[in-house]
Amino acid sequence: MTEASSNGGVAGAPLLQDLGERIAVDAATVSNYLQANDLPLPSFQGDGPPMVLPSPSPLAVQEAHQRLISASLEMFYLASGPSDFLPHLTTNVSSSQSTSKHHIRLISSAAQFQYVSCLQWLCHYSIFQSIPAEGSISYADLATIAKVPEYRLKSIVRMAMTTFLFSEDADGNHVRHSATSAWLAANDSVRAYARYMSSRIAPISLSMAAAHEKWGPGSSAANETAYNVAFDTNLPFFEDLARDKARVDEFAEYMQSVRSSDANSLRHLISGLKLDDAKQDGLLVDVSILSRFWNRRWHQLKSTSLAFRSEGRQEDPRSHSLQLTQE
Repeated sequence: MTEASSNGGVAGAPLLQDLGERIAVDAATVSNYLQANDLPLPSFQGDGPPMVLPSPSPLAVQEAHQRLISASLEMFYLASGPSDFLPHLTTNVSSSQSTSKHHIRLISSAAQFQYVSCLQWLCHYSIFQSIPAEGSISYADLATIAKVPEYRLKSIVRMAMTTFLFSEDADGNHVRHSATSAWLAANDSVRAYARYMSSRIAPISLSMAAAHEKWGPGSSAANETAYNVAFDTNLPFFEDLARDKARVDEFAEYMQSVRSSDANSLRHLISGLKLDDAKQDGLLVDVSILSRFWNRRWHQLKSTSLAFRSEGRQEDPRSHSLQLTQE
């Protein structure tokens, strides 16, 4: 006799089946909450909500949403199997012979670096802003606006579509926004995030092995990093950044968008800290690049809060701390 597991699945069931049942339970929790509160349901259409759950939402619903995302990704890799790991990382072609549109979308969703390349191209040629907020535009007209060959535009946009970025009309000659591309088109800071990730973060990430080969994997020097290899500089990141105002502004836009993202919300950090054990005069030091963006008072402590206090040079985003003070 099988028993229900604590997360809604069936204890002892095969992992693939168990994941499916857990996904169904948590999907129902999220959908029921949205419907009960007259909130828009997730959709790939251009008018779909940019965030699945508004903030704040009940903790139980937030947890169900996170489990849903995690289990869905786990399901993807489990159902794909080891033999499709590399194809998913490199191309949008699976070893399977299925050619249905839905299947192609599913199997290509892990070709991340190709999508990053497409994203960089789409941002560079302002494709997101060139598609109307409502309705569609022909590939021919869009190519004229972007000043690129139509065949090249169509190829890259269709690649992006396999991750539900943009949508094509039934005639095959017109493109319109999906929920994600509409969100990128409408928000300058989100596009700044996309531009910085694709043009800066991606090449840095791919330079890690080269940096370790050059300076050794044990080096902790600020100017012996993947960044130094990727952008051919001997200066530490912040010193190199400070030499170019345009890049400083670019980085600031990127960090602004990072801060506004729910995935990077400070509430995740707050919930992981044992603030009940903090003393009234305790000091919390943040040494990350996000420290310059702390701008809130925490009320988790019974009679204290955190007031922002800067130590060192004001312009240095690595030299800030947070001081516990009496309310």
